[in-house]
Order: sequence, then structure tokens, then C-alpha cells
Amino acid sequence: MPEAAITLRSTITCPRCGHQATETMLTDACQYFYDRQGCGALLEPKAGDCCVYCSYGDKPCPPIQENGVKACRGAVSPTATYLRLGAGSPNPTVS
Repeated sequence: MPEAAITLRSTITCPRCGHQATETMLTDACQYFYDRQGCGALLEPKAGDCCVYCSYGDKPCPPIQENGVKACRGAVSPTATYLRLGAGSPNPTVS
């Protein structure tokens, strides 16, 4: 059976305002924060999830796609990426 391809794009849905944005996921780090500037929500993973994509995205992060649910639980580093998506901005900035 052929391996499924890893999907690097996921659509995050803000639980506060319902806005959706399709983002490119990182392959070398968990994305712990996602700032929806439009409504002011700062998304963090739900309890037990490793990143915002696993909590609010339509596709889980690449490590989980590749290795299953236990692939990166608890593996969030203190240097986790913080993504700020500006209202109406097509290009997020990573800091």
C-alpha cells in the first residue's frame, strides 16, 4: 500500500469569529500560537494537542500525519513559533 502524501497546507478556523485562513504548516517545529488580529483571538492548542493545526485546522500537523497521534504530543518547545496574521493580510509574519 503506498504511503499517503504529507499535506503542508491547513485551514484554521477561529473558534471565536469563525474566520478561516489557509496556512502553510512548518515541518520542523510545532506552531503553538496563532494570532487572529481581526477579532483579537490568540489561539493556543487545546489540551492534549501539540499545535494550533491539530486543534483548529482541517489537517493535523506534518509529524502527526506522518507518524500518528502520539508523534508530537508534549513535544512543544519553548521556542515554538508564533504566527501573526494581520486582518486582510495575505502574508503572515513569523517571529
